[in-house]
Amino acid sequence: MTYSIIQADASAGRAPLLNLWRRNLPRATPERYAWLYGTGPACTWLAQDDDGEPIGATGLMTRDLLIHQRLCRAGQAIDLNVDRGQRTMGLALDLQRSVVESLSERGLDFVYAIPGKQAAPIQRRVGYQEVGPIDQWTKPLSAEYKLRQLIKPRLPAKALAWLMHPWMRWRYGEKSLRNGAHHQPVALSAFDGRFNELWKHAAPQFAIFGERSAAYLTWRFHQYPGIVYRIFGLADAAGGLEGYVVYRSEANDAVCISDFLFKDQNACTNLIAAFSQQMRQERVQAIHLTFLGPAWLGNQLTTLGFCQRATQDVLLVYANEESGIDETLLTDRNNWFFTRADLDVEG
Repeated sequence: MTYSIIQADASAGRAPLLNLWRRNLPRATPERYAWLYGTGPACTWLAQDDDGEPIGATGLMTRDLLIHQRLCRAGQAIDLNVDRGQRTMGLALDLQRSVVESLSERGLDFVYAIPGKQAAPIQRRVGYQEVGPIDQWTKPLSAEYKLRQLIKPRLPAKALAWLMHPWMRWRYGEKSLRNGAHHQPVALSAFDGRFNELWKHAAPQFAIFGERSAAYLTWRFHQYPGIVYRIFGLADAAGGLEGYVVYRSEANDAVCISDFLFKDQNACTNLIAAFSQQMRQERVQAIHLTFLGPAWLGNQLTTLGFCQRATQDVLLVYANEESGIDETLLTDRNNWFFTRADLDVEG
């Protein structure tokens, strides 16, 4: 069978891509297409058979990053899908080659991907290199979170959890809140200019650091279809941001941190401790976090009561040779600060 691969604009590509999604990516929605491809920074390639019918597609979302504080352009390879009857290695490879071969034309320094089980071998064969696993972290805020798995009656589990509460609070980090009088927790309704200042101030802590401007965060979170995000901030005495957490509710009285940022390591400790205290007051049972980054930050999360869980998600990168970026820089996980703010989907 022969096929052709074309790049489709947002208007012409909408109907065929949505038809492919219905067949192959049932969780993807028309609202996501409008957010990501219609008004967002993504483009798509379509594979068509001899009759012009779409049989596969892939996409690329572009964004700004800082590499050693130098502004760069990068992309995320997204939405690779091929109809069941056409799932040969050749078609999927050609779709991914279309993405990486477009980097110079688009002025992109590199592209990254978080492939599923089936896509990973394809992207590795194209030339993607592994950065490492994207770690999953959990912080229990109440013993009830685990006790209810062991003790089925709800009331005994709640009573024992109440008795354990002082120890849980001591063990899992809230004692680490420092200079509390000078750092005030605040609930924020919008991403304002203070986020721009924090992004610039925090950038030197990390070699590879995706954009966290107010405009980007507004698009990524407040305009994301179907999910309501909340913003927790830690303000200094003058009202400036020391750090923030963007989070959403999950099942079983848990919350998921989709993004967080802090002015420095001390602010990180205060931010996570204050956020944990707030979540305890709201009767949240556990905090979940998806994150890839330097070892020192993982150690800090452990000190603050987070436990690392097994994961199958892996970050891969493909460097544009013409960009001059050292691939070993990209493949060292200690250089990165990577959260769900750097992804096109919520897991």
